Amino acid sequence: MAAVAALCVQYEADFRPNMTIVVKALQPLLNSKPAGPESSA
Repeated sequence: MAAVAALCVQYEADFRPNMTIVVKALQPLLNSKPAGPESSA
């Protein structure tokens, strides 16, 4: 997520990804389950 955020704050607009690319990059994070104490039960 931090890598995508870093791309989004590039000074030059030409180097920033469009929202379609951002959403596609973040989609796997929504489908993954967080690791934590509740996942080991």
